Parts: sequence; structure tokens; C-alpha cells
Amino acid sequence: GAPPAQTIESEDYDMTDKTILGIETVIADASDDVRFAVSFDAGQTWKLFTGETWATLSEGDTGMSPSVLSAISTEDWNAEATTGRFRFRVTIPSSESYLNSLVVDYLN
Repeated sequence: GAPPAQTIESEDYDMTDKTILGIETVIADASDDVRFAVSFDAGQTWKLFTGETWATLSEGDTGMSPSVLSAISTEDWNAEATTGRFRFRVTIPSSESYLNSLVVDYLN
């Protein structure tokens, strides 16, 4: 049988240092079926970007594709990332799926 989807949750990324002015870009090297969600409140709620606005997710294994995550603009990141912390949830749906890297570039 096929293994169940694997969900990984990161620790909080800390942006409270005075040299960090926000998030510039996030780039994901992952297969198209991998899904990403972002939390700005220590995992209490999970969000995705719709292309126009941030929306709260109600299901545990849903989220954005790598291309949507990588297309979020600096302005859209920083409109939501106001707590100084954020974390990712990554759902890898099958054994053929992959996540090679997830890179966050900060504004300094």
C-alpha cells in the first residue's frame, strides 16, 4: 500500500531582530503536489495566499502549491507577517513527492 501523506510543521522563524525589516521572498523547490500553509500565530491558525488575499484554512493538509508560495510579493508577505514570527506547514502527499529546499529571503 501507499504511505499516507506526511505533514511537517516547522518551528517559528524569528524576525524580531532590528536588522530584519520583513520577508522579501520565499522560494520552494518542491514537486507541484506538495502543499504549504503559513502560520503567524505559533500554529494556532494556518493560512494560504489566494493571489489576492490571505485566507484561513480549515483543513489540516491543505495549502498552496510551490508556485503560489513563491509568487507571493514582498508587500503581501509583510501585510500579514506583523507578529515578528511565522512558521510553515508542509504536506508531502506521496512517496513520489519531494521537498528539496524552502528558502526565506529577508528584507534588511
